[in-house]
Amino acid sequence: MEHKITKSSAKGYSDKRRAVASWLYRLPSAGVGVAIDYQQSYGLNYSDAKAMALLYSAPMGPCQLAEKLDMSPAGITKLVDRLEQKGLVNRRRHPADRRRSLVFITDKALVSGVRRHRIEGLINQAVYHATNFQLDALYEFFQDLGRQMVNEGLIKR
Repeated sequence: MEHKITKSSAKGYSDKRRAVASWLYRLPSAGVGVAIDYQQSYGLNYSDAKAMALLYSAPMGPCQLAEKLDMSPAGITKLVDRLEQKGLVNRRRHPADRRRSLVFITDKALVSGVRRHRIEGLINQAVYHATNFQLDALYEFFQDLGRQMVNEGLIKR
């Protein structure tokens, strides 16, 4: 049964629509959706896809990447070499410290962002057509999930 909306609560529901859509967008940013997208688009193994998901958010040095993936420096070198051979990443000198390098994703790798835009369009459509009851349930769910993810340090508020 759907809850009735009054004029005073109508604005709150549009705020909830935006909040629910925002949380849905953020879930793939946690790495799972992006990694799966790279695995499927480029036939990558899990470690390579996870590295691509991390680099999608921001370029980073090989040592930082190794730490986040719990890999050895030699393993990261091989991983970056594989991704570089596929044209998905490139290494550049660190602007502040020429002895270090940073790994960036290439324009070719950014093309998979088109698929993400289509997903965002479907999310917008689903949120727009959601009932007030559905929005209330999702809003509370994502508020709780968001607090837990922030407390665990998985995302920033």
